[in-house]
Amino acid sequence: AMTSSDAVWKVWGNEFTLTPRRVDTRSFAVPPAFQNIFSLSVEDWDGCPNKRDELLDALADTPNVVAITGDIHAFFAGVPAVSTDIDRGIVEFVGAGIASTPYERLLLRTAASDPTLLAAGATALALLVQDLLQEPGANPTLGFANIKQNGFATVTVSADSFDVTYFQTDRQNVSEDIPEADVAGVFTEERFQVLEGERVLYREIDGNYVRWNPDTSTWG
Repeated sequence: AMTSSDAVWKVWGNEFTLTPRRVDTRSFAVPPAFQNIFSLSVEDWDGCPNKRDELLDALADTPNVVAITGDIHAFFAGVPAVSTDIDRGIVEFVGAGIASTPYERLLLRTAASDPTLLAAGATALALLVQDLLQEPGANPTLGFANIKQNGFATVTVSADSFDVTYFQTDRQNVSEDIPEADVAGVFTEERFQVLEGERVLYREIDGNYVRWNPDTSTWG
């Protein structure tokens, strides 16, 4: 259905995030068994990378494919691609939950609940995960990550562009009865864009849209 559609935009909606989420702990003062490159979870596409490659390879030749995925309690934006060919991929947007526990807090809870992880210093590492995810080379197809906040996303689609806005807010605001006039003020916004005919992720920075470059893990 995706490859034969004559629609301008083809949206792949899936419960599981496509973009890899790896952290490298080899330079940290943790027990040797914990010094490695780890996937943060393997109950999703990170647990079956061969099948992810097959899917992305099948979609890579179809124009204007955009993925909207979850369910990872975090905001991500990236350009997931076949592991052996970074040019064969699509653009992906991952929305966080407006009320569900943010991903960082889930990682902290997991680390604290296991005596072995706790003794190895996993709780301290959990607080560094957002930075570790975005270290150059760790996840070259991951352009943006926010695992600390709640929120929601909106999409505006035209013939020329696919525009996504992330509305992000701190956890304590979720249970607050905030006056309607003040609601907008508790959110920060991140804006992204995909242009028709491209498989490139753009992010608005200082009023201008700049592209994510997986080769250098930089915007611009």
